[in-house]
Amino acid sequence: MPEYSFLAVKLQPSDISAALESIEAKVRLFAEEPAFAYRFLDESFRGQYENKERLGEVFGFISFLAIFIACLDLFGLAAFTTEQRTREIGIRKELGASIMDVILLLSRGITRLILIAVIVAVPLSYFATESWLSNFAYRIDFKPATFAVACLLLLVVALLTMSFQTLKTANYNPTDSFRYE
Repeated sequence: MPEYSFLAVKLQPSDISAALESIEAKVRLFAEEPAFAYRFLDESFRGQYENKERLGEVFGFISFLAIFIACLDLFGLAAFTTEQRTREIGIRKELGASIMDVILLLSRGITRLILIAVIVAVPLSYFATESWLSNFAYRIDFKPATFAVACLLLLVVALLTMSFQTLKTANYNPTDSFRYE
């Protein structure tokens, strides 16, 4: 007689306890050992994905820390750039440059670096995510809009991070910038 260790039964939710007692009685007729253990599939599935949920929370926290550190680095880079170009900004303002011209001047170099990072990161993240999601039974397909929104958010966060330092430098009195050096 073959040994079976699992049995899947579909139950109606109306009277589960009576159904379980009936199944246990039938199993005891055929099984030599009186051990009867059961679990529901939804609980088993939930248990399988709890690890993924915890991993997602950890990745979310690490991502937040990485973004925060990147913003601090970007703020430092903007401060360094404006410090190095204080005299140039003063001359440009004296010659009639507007505050917006100065902000665009200071933001242009960092924006290029961000675009280069996006060009490198988008394909890598696409392939890494596709590889990770291929292990799931139910998958979603990526749309280019997902990556476009992420890149746009990245650019907005970077520009907001830099804006404080660039606005401060752009609002300097040109004569003060000459005295600064």
